[in-house]
Amino acid sequence: MPPNVPGPVLTWSIADVRAWLTELGMARYTKIICDQHKIDGPALLMIQEQDLRRPPLQLEVLGDIKHLVFHLNTLKFGLVYPDPKTKYCLTQSTSSYTIAATRDASPVKWSDTLDLSSSDDSSSGRDPPNRLPGLVRNVDQPLCASCKPHLPSPKSNLATSLNPERWKLALAICYALSVSWLTAVVMTVVHDRVPDMNKYPPLPDIILDNVPHIPWAFEMTEITGMTLLTIWLLVILFHKH
Repeated sequence: MPPNVPGPVLTWSIADVRAWLTELGMARYTKIICDQHKIDGPALLMIQEQDLRRPPLQLEVLGDIKHLVFHLNTLKFGLVYPDPKTKYCLTQSTSSYTIAATRDASPVKWSDTLDLSSSDDSSSGRDPPNRLPGLVRNVDQPLCASCKPHLPSPKSNLATSLNPERWKLALAICYALSVSWLTAVVMTVVHDRVPDMNKYPPLPDIILDNVPHIPWAFEMTEITGMTLLTIWLLVILFHKH
């Protein structure tokens, strides 16, 4: 403890924190830490390296960040907690930051350690090489209510249920009905207005006039259409997201 800062850290005021920073040769940070953010002794003990790197503090000198973290850990090393409540409040903040930092630093490895169903090795009875058995074993142990929100849920290959979008279904049905009705109306009108073939012969067609008549072609088109309709209905009935 610096000589000009009396008493335990938990009783420090903002002025004591300012004196501590000055003793460490970091008086340039007293304005942002003490004057702007009102950091006293208990708040000082809950500062983590992530706090120093990110806004609103966001110190830019890496050496100063590391030195501050070192001296903060020095204060915590010999700290005597006056009661269990104070110890819980201070250590809980540290553990929450540790879990969040581990998850952010390595999201792929974190999810892999909790993946209990998506690995080919687990389905064949072998233990996957990249898993941490200690972490997986501890997941099932009872946790306090404040710790549970910080743990990620196990990854699964099962698709999540999608919210029903009935308006899209109604729009698709209206579109299909309107197209079918419009086609039927157009075919009816055209059929009634076909001119006399003897008086008005059809225009010449280069391809059809040079292709011989195929008697089974019309039946084949009907079979093809019914096959496509059957496939379409099967896709609609058995499709899964």
